[in-house]
Amino acid sequence: MGRLLLLGAAVALALVGTGAVRLRRVWVSALSDFSPPRGPVPRPAPGVLPAFEDVTFGAGVRGWLVPSANGATIVYVHGSGANRAQLVPEAAALARRGYGALVFDLPGHGESPGRVSFGRPERDALRAALALAGRQPGVTRVGALGFSMGAFLLTQVMAEGGAAQAFVLEGAPTDAREQTRFEYRAWGPLTQWPAVWATATRMDLDEAQPQDVAPRIHAPALLVTSDDDAAVPPEMTRRLAGVLGGPSEIYVVPGSGHGGYGARAGDAYNARLAAFFDANLGKR
Repeated sequence: MGRLLLLGAAVALALVGTGAVRLRRVWVSALSDFSPPRGPVPRPAPGVLPAFEDVTFGAGVRGWLVPSANGATIVYVHGSGANRAQLVPEAAALARRGYGALVFDLPGHGESPGRVSFGRPERDALRAALALAGRQPGVTRVGALGFSMGAFLLTQVMAEGGAAQAFVLEGAPTDAREQTRFEYRAWGPLTQWPAVWATATRMDLDEAQPQDVAPRIHAPALLVTSDDDAAVPPEMTRRLAGVLGGPSEIYVVPGSGHGGYGARAGDAYNARLAAFFDANLGKR
């Protein structure tokens, strides 16, 4: 009997220890989104992003600006843990079709100062980016493209009157709590609870979420998703499209995961983005 008790106690201690290790790993992983790598952003290879210039705007936000050849400029908003380089492939593909581009580092990312909160400072930076794009010589129309948390922020800014005539949301979360629970669903509450708790220490989860403010947006939208996204399920994309106040369309890139749209679909992906902006910003 004594041996059974000792064995049971050993098993219980092992489970507790395993749970503690897993909890710590989840906590660190969830917080990593708020401590992205900082420092110089590698510049695009010659000819990739045509005629771009370095710009600083807002509260010291750093970015690259490509002049427009067709009267329209698109602002690109990267996701968590990344920087402006993440969406250079999209910016370069559309620049070859005449669209100006503004890719920038959100506060606390890349070369931009600040602390990551995915809240008001990031939305202020995005508003400043949209304003800068609209002030460029010859630009009469502004579009926007946001990926993941960049799409989260873009939805909120558009609902607040963001100055974009058309926008693209890629891998867009509808609700931060729900998205975190989905991403850390592997062990149920054992992984979901610490992930949400860690996120709440750095981000205001009680702010209005994209699914709540989307009905206020009346600009046309293209929503891009995948059937195997492990971070933001396609159900979120369909739900967000259903509550947007303006016309919306969904583009599914099968097997592309969270953000691998261009790598998976190649020229077809770039053509779909171009067709959307051509139709809604007016090709010149």
